[in-house]
Amino acid sequence: MKSTAAALLLVLTILILHVHAQTVTTVVNNGPSTNRIDLIFVGDGYTAGQIETDYAGHVQEELDYLFNGAFRNPFPRYENFFNAHRVNVISNESGADQPPLNIFRDTALDATYWTGNIERCLYLDTGKANQAVGAA
Repeated sequence: MKSTAAALLLVLTILILHVHAQTVTTVVNNGPSTNRIDLIFVGDGYTAGQIETDYAGHVQEELDYLFNGAFRNPFPRYENFFNAHRVNVISNESGADQPPLNIFRDTALDATYWTGNIERCLYLDTGKANQAVGAA
């Protein structure tokens, strides 16, 4: 009985460590965080094979949009006051749940479309997201 309980505890510990074992990639470093605004991107629904390709590309697209795109003012003027970091959260499956379409994905942060019955409204478990950021 004790060996079964010990084995179960070991498995649970490994699962918990797996959920918390996130890495951070600094995308933009304009100085110390003490006098910069740190943008932190936390994506969900990216597999290990997509972190350095799709996810990295999506984060870069957002930064380009913020500092060089439609937001002409005031962000480009203050670009040097921002740092940007990517928390690399790895999901078992790519995408997000779409319950009305009976599509369910195994993602680290439980990303789900159709929140509040609004098709494009994407929700994720903020507790899990905060854990991922805190563990990174």
